[in-house]
Amino acid sequence: FDVGTGSKFYATEKGYSIFAGHDNSRAFADTNLKLDADSMTRVEDLEKDDFSSVLGWRDFYRKHKTYRFVGVLQGRYFDALGGTTEEARRVEDRHDIYAAEELFKKELKQRWKTCNKRFQNGQPNVVLWCDDNHHTKGSVPVYIYAGEVNSKGKQEGWCACVPPAERAAAEKETLQANEKFRIVDYPECRQRGNKLEQRCERPRSAPPP
Repeated sequence: FDVGTGSKFYATEKGYSIFAGHDNSRAFADTNLKLDADSMTRVEDLEKDDFSSVLGWRDFYRKHKTYRFVGVLQGRYFDALGGTTEEARRVEDRHDIYAAEELFKKELKQRWKTCNKRFQNGQPNVVLWCDDNHHTKGSVPVYIYAGEVNSKGKQEGWCACVPPAERAAAEKETLQANEKFRIVDYPECRQRGNKLEQRCERPRSAPPP
């Protein structure tokens, strides 16, 4: 990309000058990295957040009003004729998977709104509740996990209000999602008879269920 209109960022000794004139893709995830030139072009092995950050910057340049596309660089991602390499195609496939995951999570949050939460300084518990005036009537707080599990065994999740009438259909969807979508009850929201309550309290320090 011709970034001449952004010379105050990319000119010699400016903050983004490390990106000018060569492929330094990995630095878009961490500008403090000091690896060899070839390693700085590689992004395939990055964790999801860093990987998505780098590809997000690429989208930024593609959509920029004044940064003009002028060509591709022969090397890791493009051959001498401008064709994509096998590694470039793997990167694109991974990017597409993450984009689909983000869309899926967005749809889940639109389908079931997030829980209400309240806590006060000095109090040990947080209150979770679903409000019939805001959420689907009869909804109860549950924890939704969605997306891939990272290398540390962590998976993104949030508290959502799901009506019991939709739970059976939702459980079928979780089976089809191959662990990338799960619904877990808060044990503190289960009262006698295993009925889930619309309002409950749990320790602020407690991990997700």
